[in-house]
Amino acid sequence: MVRYVSARYVGGEKTDSYYQHGQIYPLAIKVRFFRKRVSIYKRRGYYDDMQEGTLREFRDLESFERLFDITHEEGIE
Repeated sequence: MVRYVSARYVGGEKTDSYYQHGQIYPLAIKVRFFRKRVSIYKRRGYYDDMQEGTLREFRDLESFERLFDITHEEGIE
């Protein structure tokens, strides 16, 4: 299952090369049910393709929510 959301990066004052503090990004979130791992990437384009280099892996949904605050749910696929 993939969720499409808009989320604000709140991960402290440090930024990485693709996510900056306080900015809102269109994200795709994929949760693996059996392992509880979460993958996210920044979407771009008409078909919500992954923007190169933006894939991030998290241990679980709680660790994702420490860095991103979901502002708008856009859909589920």
